[in-house]
Amino acid sequence: MALPKSDKDYSQYTKHLSTMISASALLAGFIFTIITLLLTQLSIPILSSGLTQIALIVLYTLFELMLFLIFNLILMSFSFVSPIPPRSKHIWATNVLWSSSIVATGFLPILLFLLWGLIFTVLLTLFIWIFFFVAAMVIFLRPFLKRFD
Repeated sequence: MALPKSDKDYSQYTKHLSTMISASALLAGFIFTIITLLLTQLSIPILSSGLTQIALIVLYTLFELMLFLIFNLILMSFSFVSPIPPRSKHIWATNVLWSSSIVATGFLPILLFLLWGLIFTVLLTLFIWIFFFVAAMVIFLRPFLKRFD
């Protein structure tokens, strides 16, 4: 869709946002792989040590930060789309499923920590997950939904 001449052309910026989303998704996948490899390759006594659990918590925080950034960048790209189609049941369902998958992806490492019996790590990462979830709802999703109304 071509923009009228009076509007600014944001196509280069949206391409940049797309690149940032891809890079953030790559980093999130890399961090998730590191967490998975640490859990599967280290023995239980090493995993139970405080230093290893702190490292896992730091890695999880970075992972959650990447997901937060992806969520932000994708929703930010909508501010350069005009006109926005009216909200239909199909679009609403797609947005709910997409948002739910991002939330579920952030919860997966917590389930892995629970499977390995790392209760301290589970509790702290659950707190981190709740923090990022609430922040995403307040900062990004509420203004995004208001734009469709």
